[in-house]
Amino acid sequence: MPAAYHDALRRAVAARLGIADGYYDIAGTRHPTKPETLDHLTAAWGAPVGTEGEAADSLGRLIDRDRARWLPPTAVVTAEPAGIAVPVRLPTDRLGSWLAWTVELEDGGSLTGGVAVDALVRLPSSGGGRLDTSLTLPDLPLGYHRVRLEMAGRTASAHLIVAPLRAFPVDEVIGEQRVWGVLTQLYGLRGIADDGHGRLTHLDALSDRVGALGGAFVGVNPLHARFPADAGLVSPYNPSSRRFYDPLYADLYRLPELAGEIRPTATDAAIVDYPAVYARFAADLARAFTRFTATADAERRADFAAFVEAGGEPLHRFALFHALHADRIADGAPPDWRDWPAELRTPDGPRVAAFAETHGTAIDRHRFAQWVVDRQLMQSAAHARGTGLALGLYADLAVGVAPWCADAWADPALFVPTLSIGAPPDPFSPTGQVWGLSPYHPETLAQTGYAAFVATIRAAMRPAGVVRIDHVLGLVRQFWVPDGATAEYGTYVAQPFEAMLRIIALESVRNRCCVVGEDLGTVPDGLRDAMAAVGMLGCCVLPFERVGGDALFTRASAYRKAAVVSASTHDLPTLRGFWEGRDIDWREGLGLFPDSGQADAERATRRADKVKLLAALKDAGLWEGDPEADATLPFGPGLLVQIHRFLARTPSRLLAIQFEDLAGDAEQANLPGTLHGHPSWRRRPTRPIDTVFDDPAVHFLLKAIAVDRIDPTSTV
Repeated sequence: MPAAYHDALRRAVAARLGIADGYYDIAGTRHPTKPETLDHLTAAWGAPVGTEGEAADSLGRLIDRDRARWLPPTAVVTAEPAGIAVPVRLPTDRLGSWLAWTVELEDGGSLTGGVAVDALVRLPSSGGGRLDTSLTLPDLPLGYHRVRLEMAGRTASAHLIVAPLRAFPVDEVIGEQRVWGVLTQLYGLRGIADDGHGRLTHLDALSDRVGALGGAFVGVNPLHARFPADAGLVSPYNPSSRRFYDPLYADLYRLPELAGEIRPTATDAAIVDYPAVYARFAADLARAFTRFTATADAERRADFAAFVEAGGEPLHRFALFHALHADRIADGAPPDWRDWPAELRTPDGPRVAAFAETHGTAIDRHRFAQWVVDRQLMQSAAHARGTGLALGLYADLAVGVAPWCADAWADPALFVPTLSIGAPPDPFSPTGQVWGLSPYHPETLAQTGYAAFVATIRAAMRPAGVVRIDHVLGLVRQFWVPDGATAEYGTYVAQPFEAMLRIIALESVRNRCCVVGEDLGTVPDGLRDAMAAVGMLGCCVLPFERVGGDALFTRASAYRKAAVVSASTHDLPTLRGFWEGRDIDWREGLGLFPDSGQADAERATRRADKVKLLAALKDAGLWEGDPEADATLPFGPGLLVQIHRFLARTPSRLLAIQFEDLAGDAEQANLPGTLHGHPSWRRRPTRPIDTVFDDPAVHFLLKAIAVDRIDPTSTV
């Protein structure tokens, strides 16, 4: 009985924190949350349940906290014609009292008013001597405000975010058109001004070519800041910060300080040599910054000063961290700041302050780098639209940050420690995944008005016409795994979905940026309906669009309209790689299959999938041969064209074409589940931009797609 009581307390605490008691995987199998997982997650949250006494204390604190609140830490509401409805929880003994309210508006103004408690709209009560009500405020502008309540000498205040009902609609830009664009890994692009790593100069060149052929967007990998002092940390999906950009994408030779100098070239490099690239960039940056401080004109100095002032403390802490990070690594210290001495693990300590005093130039150099990449990125965004790309840049927002990142060092309370975001088992990863990304602390987010989340969304949307939110499922619930454990020990934790969805809609409207949610995997019930209600597009990826027990490919006409359709992604093989089984070869060569027979089984399945794909093309009138026999043919331009024509005929609003497919490459950008052995996030396409777009076969492909997007019955 005592053990059962302790377990009941443990699960009651977990429930209040949104930690699931268990979950169903994509096959419908239930996985109860392990007791040791509950213990780890609740302790990391600050509500330990390891003993019966700890569990009772934690539960009591959580109950008392909720009872004491009149308002949620942040109220995120929609702008309704009938007024703004703010949830308020009051003691039942306050009936008959007068409740005064004040709203401090984002622009500095304020509104005041009051209402009798008895006149408040009653909501279903949670009991416990509390009265759940709704306070109706007058029409308020969209934005980030504060609300303050006063009653009988007591006060309460909260952040108040007023959001639109819907995000910025894609129809506002493209009407009823179905458009296409090209996605690429910017770091890998090669062409003019090539020193072994893609720059914004290459993005401009790609925009020129895609815009000239009638495309509507050019998409890139996340441009979040990585780790310049640790060249081994190259994944754009495991960044140092999502609030700042990676200056490595800036072209320093576009600056007046380096104008006329001869840039190093490395056009033939097949793999990005990050140590060499970072070393060249650091030398160029130091030279440019020294000349800037000595020779920059008043206008550029003023713009830099305004950028630093607008960046404020977050920019200072980001620059301070990276200066300190580089200094520590140069001294032989570990790159993970969590392994540093305690006095260096916080930006507020005297030792860090002393470092800042003596390393001001290094810190300013990081601010300067951020200024340069920010301004060049906005110029590239304007350039993209100027080429005729209706939607401009299609940006990508990673799902999280590395636990040893600048964001976590600058404000550790923002993240739940000793945990990683991951994913449960699914056909793509039968044993589940652990991504090594730190989750936001939902309570801290709410207490701070979601400021960090707002800044992250805003940074992604500022230069973009479209933003893809990686693993949008994580807005509803995230799969948390204790550090050092496998996905078997993970479970879902509820997230403030409604709040984050509304913030995304608000920033979308403010930045005139459409939103795409990557909704692949184990999709929570109701997510796609919620996405549709707010005007967010989903994702349809050819290998996953199947029907029936035989897993036949879905007919083009049955694809979702409110979606981006593509043949592949950065985590999947290219079309040629799929056809040739290159991903299977890699996994076999790296010993990633549990037994020797699985590779052969995978190849047999792949051959069957090739037959099914050709059958789908034949059904659509795009293939004349025999699917069974033709599955043995080598991959060629004809198959590339017909697969994309099939996708072009879907009702999906956006069609995204992988640059690697246009280049005819067999290798994929990232091979999930590998840390070593495969050059993930380092590959460069085999052909430069101009060579690809000067290819008559590519011209034919893109013109055929453009026709099919307008008329799905075309016989071009």
